[in-house]
Amino acid sequence: MERVYLGLGANLGDRAGNIARALALLEERGRVERVSSLYETEPVGFRDQPRFLNAVAAYLTELEPLELLACNKEIEKRLGRTPSFPNAPRPIDIDILFYGDRVLKTPDLEIPHPRLRERAFVLIPLVELAPDLVHPGTGERVADLLARVGRKGVKPWDEKLELRGHHLLCLLGYHGQGYSPQHQEEMWAAKHRLRFFPQTWVQGKAAPDGVCQVCPWLREEGCFLQERPREGSVVSLDRRVLARLGLDGARPWQEILGRVRERVRAADLPASCSPCPWLKTGLCQEALERLRDV
Repeated sequence: MERVYLGLGANLGDRAGNIARALALLEERGRVERVSSLYETEPVGFRDQPRFLNAVAAYLTELEPLELLACNKEIEKRLGRTPSFPNAPRPIDIDILFYGDRVLKTPDLEIPHPRLRERAFVLIPLVELAPDLVHPGTGERVADLLARVGRKGVKPWDEKLELRGHHLLCLLGYHGQGYSPQHQEEMWAAKHRLRFFPQTWVQGKAAPDGVCQVCPWLREEGCFLQERPREGSVVSLDRRVLARLGLDGARPWQEILGRVRERVRAADLPASCSPCPWLKTGLCQEALERLRDV
């Protein structure tokens, strides 16, 4: 497999979610090896548009360059990108920056990317992953390219992701049963955002939820993540879940995952969860089994 460096950007819709969706779809044709942090950047060319989020991914694939280009264009289309003018706003953009040490120039594709040497929003996340990577056309290290370009207009992006307490486990093994199509899409995007960007800070929130409204175990006894509830309100149950996991404030996802794993290890899962109708349908089973075996 060839190691490829891909630049991803988005400035419409759920920007972080769109980048995460694109990475998940890329894994259908290869393996995402590493992903940089997210950076917020000023638009280039056409200035009257929202700011971009950008990241770089190290990607392993057996696709040839033109096949990878076609794959990227198909993913962009699936995520809602439509033909427009150069540098237009877009929900997702996927560029091939480097393809191993190949140098290629065709009417449709140039590798290395012809403008990466002048783009801080590409070089900053690329240097985060591979500072000693050498440009095969010029022999320059990407870290040296960045030193010349500078970091103006690019800053780390650290916007928090809000999650309901009872969604934390669902995200780890989410299948989508019982939710509307729109909510399934939101959960799928959140799941992959946390997977590819585990440094994301998560803020817990309490809110009513249709799935928990029909769960007799939550209403009457309380699930294994919380003490026996005194009230039947889903909002109050959500607050208890968040408090039990120490999520009254924002925390990095990696820390949250560690807390959930500790709780799962300590829980008598079969006895605690057997009355839950959603566990029986497989909604949570994958998450519980994965966490218990860690």
